[in-house]
Amino acid sequence: MFSVWILVLLATTTTSANLVFTKSGPIIGKERWTDPENKLYYAYQGIPYAKPPVGDLRFADPVPPDNWILPKLTISDQSRCLQLSLKSFSSEDCLYINVYSPTNNASAKLPVMVWIYGGFFLFGDGDYKDLGPDYFLEQDVVFVDFNYRLGVLGFLSTADEAASGNWALKDQILALKWVQDNIENFGGDKNSVTLFGQSAGAGASSYLSLMPETKGLFHKVILQSGSALNLWSLARQPRRAAFAVGNFYGIDTNDSKILVEELRKVDALNLTVVGLSEDLRETIEENPRDGLIFGPVIEPSHDGAVVTWKSYEKMASGDFNQVPYMMGFTSQEGGQTVEVIDWIKLYILATFDADPVKLVPICMNINDTTSKNAVSLFIKTHYFGIIPAAFSDEEIIQYISDDQFVRPVYQSAKLMSQYTDVYLYRFSYLGDVYKSTRSTTDVYHAEELNYLFKIADNPQLTSTGDLKVRKQLIKLWTNFAKYSNPTPQLDFDFNLAIWDKVDSNNIRYLDIGNYLAMSSNLTQYSLDFWQELYDSHGVPPYDTY
Repeated sequence: MFSVWILVLLATTTTSANLVFTKSGPIIGKERWTDPENKLYYAYQGIPYAKPPVGDLRFADPVPPDNWILPKLTISDQSRCLQLSLKSFSSEDCLYINVYSPTNNASAKLPVMVWIYGGFFLFGDGDYKDLGPDYFLEQDVVFVDFNYRLGVLGFLSTADEAASGNWALKDQILALKWVQDNIENFGGDKNSVTLFGQSAGAGASSYLSLMPETKGLFHKVILQSGSALNLWSLARQPRRAAFAVGNFYGIDTNDSKILVEELRKVDALNLTVVGLSEDLRETIEENPRDGLIFGPVIEPSHDGAVVTWKSYEKMASGDFNQVPYMMGFTSQEGGQTVEVIDWIKLYILATFDADPVKLVPICMNINDTTSKNAVSLFIKTHYFGIIPAAFSDEEIIQYISDDQFVRPVYQSAKLMSQYTDVYLYRFSYLGDVYKSTRSTTDVYHAEELNYLFKIADNPQLTSTGDLKVRKQLIKLWTNFAKYSNPTPQLDFDFNLAIWDKVDSNNIRYLDIGNYLAMSSNLTQYSLDFWQELYDSHGVPPYDTY
């Protein structure tokens, strides 16, 4: 009875516009105005969607938070999940969700867009200052993002039930369930949820789209520069990595349960540091292209497992959530390596030039030495000719683009379009904000984000061309969220272009450049070369591609 009176008191003394009742308890948000259109919206930041994953909840499935009675003030970002960064505070207590809504009308039923950040599964956060959603809110959608565990804390796996792994993916599932349980109180439509992410966030979104456990949690998916087919999206030696971490702390055991119990006692920051250390990388990594040390894993089958299958087989068979998809890549994904090209050249000289068979994707499953040598020669000759790979700046960048980003995203579109609507894009617009920084017209990995989000540390868009593309990109993305179609009708904002769905027998994509136009020219990315290589030498079934 007392709690009822508390709630009545809250309802009469708190500004109703900012008070929302979630299933866990009441929260108070803050009124804000978008930039540049000065549109009112309501921000709720730092809402707990899970208990802090500490103590026995480290290396364990997330659990919903305890209920509360008094209102929580949710008007600022909470701590990011633990990572090595000087940008802002990070902590193991980090499972918070943020909701930004252009309405305080709980019956509005606006489309919802849920963002999953990228960062190699090692970095990133849902902070407003890093990726402000103002432009989305101006198109009348509810925007949601959240933190999820990273690195060792997000992915350590003993490859058995002691610590099966994929904690980060399980965080994401719980966050999506939170959206289903609560978003209507923020004016959102729980039956119109678009899941989207970039790079590792796209890889995670892709994994979520393949899980039967997530059916009904979202209804559209956008994958930006990532897929569950990317080589880096699967950790292939998780048990070895887990015990190597234990060795750093003198945990001398072959027993998974003992290892996990002892690692739960280790300082979380120390664990994060070790997980990123060069010593650990040298201990585990036989080939840098074989996947991240800590990332999604294929779990042993047990209650609570979410990835027990190979991604390629799920896509090829149609055994996934058959909702509409948008996916694509920038015109030169590997271009971000330019800033460290000298280091990469030394690394390639010591890795691929010294041992060319490491150019062969592990997912081709080639065990025959003669065949593997032949394939490595095909790849090296195709990209680098007869000169050492380390001597070729442009060729290295193109190889990284094709191998690490374009090929897997393209193959995802090709496979999934046999069963559901897929829209493929290439973002090739080099804006004025970037032209002065390079001698080419290439658009690098993640540069489309500057047109989708208000990013505090990035240069602001001011030119007519940049502002036009920002408007186009936001409208394409939000049209898809609203109508399951990015161009539902002719629109002068899109130069009257219509974005056609992918036909798996004749793949075309929307080129988002100075103009919007459908195209089929992807010869730059050697997709036919790779297809022929897999067809002639690959050994199915594949996990990635």
